[in-house]
Amino acid sequence: MSWTVEIDKETLMKNVINTSDSRDLVDLAINQNEVPEFFSPFCQFFLGPTAAGILNLYTSVPVPDEEICQYVLTELAPHYEKVQAIKSKQGEIRTLIFRQVKPDSAQLMQLLFKNSNLEPTILDLYLDNPAYPDPPTEGSLCYKVNPEMIKPINCPSFDSTWDLLLRCYARERKICLTPYGWTYTDKLRESIAIRYFIKKCDDIILIKNKKNNQIIGIDLILN
Repeated sequence: MSWTVEIDKETLMKNVINTSDSRDLVDLAINQNEVPEFFSPFCQFFLGPTAAGILNLYTSVPVPDEEICQYVLTELAPHYEKVQAIKSKQGEIRTLIFRQVKPDSAQLMQLLFKNSNLEPTILDLYLDNPAYPDPPTEGSLCYKVNPEMIKPINCPSFDSTWDLLLRCYARERKICLTPYGWTYTDKLRESIAIRYFIKKCDDIILIKNKKNNQIIGIDLILN
């Protein structure tokens, strides 16, 4: 039995939840000049690619309530040059957008990587073989991971971050990730990230570049 099953893109689109309404994009003034030296697992989840030298990140995080909004701002805003918010027509912040990681933050993330102090799931997603995937010029294929063929693992240090992510993406019911250096082979079934997420999600969808077997995306379909 294969550890993945190919699915068509129409099936994948059924998992898309339309959360749009009339919104305005506004800049947020963040008074934070010093970069914190502590990176929580939640912060590492979004800043992980910077440990591989990627600074030009565009990070979009849904914030369903004020408590989550303030938490995300506290955790992420000090590490980015620009912070914006998408507001509903009622004036409520629905999404926070972060652009361009500060060089000092990237250097600290690289130091965490060098000293083996990053979360195992973050290392697996971005740093096991850091290389940004090529664009799918010849199209892509989608595969659903068969949970019966995956041996799940526990990462207790990441559990509280996962609970926060569930709150952030409760309306969307999907988290989209771009892993670095992933190739569609049987070896991938041993991925720490896949083995952790497999018991946390309804489904895991791998999106493969048809041309070269690179994994260009992971969709985590939430409960």
